[in-house]
Amino acid sequence: MASTPATNGKATATKATTTNPAPTTTKYPIASWDVQYIIQHSDGPFLFQQSPWKLLCKDVRFTLRTAYQIPAIFLPMSDTRGDIRLLGIIAQVLMLVISLVLSILIVIGLIGGIPFLLIGAVLATVVFVRIASALQGPDTRESVAPGVANAPNADKEKWLFVNGICTTGSGAQVAVNRLQTLFRRPVTAVLNRSLGMLFDLGECILQRDYRLITEDIRIGYDHLRDAVLDPNLERVVLIGHSQGGIIVTAMIDQLLAEFPHHALKKVEIYTFASAANHFCDPSSGTPDAPPPFGHIEHFANHGDWVSQLGVLGYAPIPKGDTPNIIADDEKEGDVATFPLTAGEFAGRIFERLNHTGHLLNSHYLNPTDSILDSPVVRKYSRLASYLDGGNPVA
Repeated sequence: MASTPATNGKATATKATTTNPAPTTTKYPIASWDVQYIIQHSDGPFLFQQSPWKLLCKDVRFTLRTAYQIPAIFLPMSDTRGDIRLLGIIAQVLMLVISLVLSILIVIGLIGGIPFLLIGAVLATVVFVRIASALQGPDTRESVAPGVANAPNADKEKWLFVNGICTTGSGAQVAVNRLQTLFRRPVTAVLNRSLGMLFDLGECILQRDYRLITEDIRIGYDHLRDAVLDPNLERVVLIGHSQGGIIVTAMIDQLLAEFPHHALKKVEIYTFASAANHFCDPSSGTPDAPPPFGHIEHFANHGDWVSQLGVLGYAPIPKGDTPNIIADDEKEGDVATFPLTAGEFAGRIFERLNHTGHLLNSHYLNPTDSILDSPVVRKYSRLASYLDGGNPVA
């Protein structure tokens, strides 16, 4: 979302420029609108509005009501090597089986009052977590893209990426390699380690609804904080996918608590299929006090169940507007008017309609079907202007 506050319920956006030409057509229309976190219209920090139990119950109700849509997070199947690898599938299946067995043993030990079973299962869980985490390698991964020349001034930028659920170290490596290929900037992956779907979902609940600051959040924040404090960096770009959106949101909340707003102007945030339930970018709604961050954009597929649970469920569509009418271009073609609403998931929303899928490389950044290749996204997204080493005009 552009930093300049909008008026009359509309937000204006200047056309983004990129050296990578946009396609002229797309079979999936894009709905786009702006959400502005205006302090006067807010009920206070999201953390203080509802109890964690109420948030959890809301998530459970949503899941029960929409569970039939969950399989669509894997569809359509990609014809390119995207996120899914054979070794990754084997690892996820093994971790899921182990976590299920351990969870069942812990429950039996608790309900049955069997101390030795409970203690043994807990100790086995600790060992499992240690081994699974160690096998995934270091806390961060650096992108590797042979033959890709860095963009001009790439050394004055820091790009960070936080991966999503059920992604091991090798999967995070694939993701940052893809990002470097797209944007021609080195990207550092802050590894959100996977312990199998069951334990990963449990961690998501603790992070999202109970605000638990886990180790990956602490590690990621240390890297982000160092980048903000580095006077040699002119731009800090933070990208999150899926559960990574929850982690990014926690990191942003801490930035707002620790830094003055003027120090955060070089920070830009972009999420794909964010599973978070809020995103703060506080503004007074007046031009003399713009929001703190340089730019915020969220990308989501309409049929992505995780996006519906997260960003699409908490970024309200402006009343009285039809968001699938993207923007009424003015005659000059360089300025568009976007619907604007006040809400608690701040940023510019790009929702791809009639499209399912949750995986980053397979469904959001697939070379044959990338959301960034939409003509509307190419024209009005700041992130798209970085493609192929491009640089935003403003």
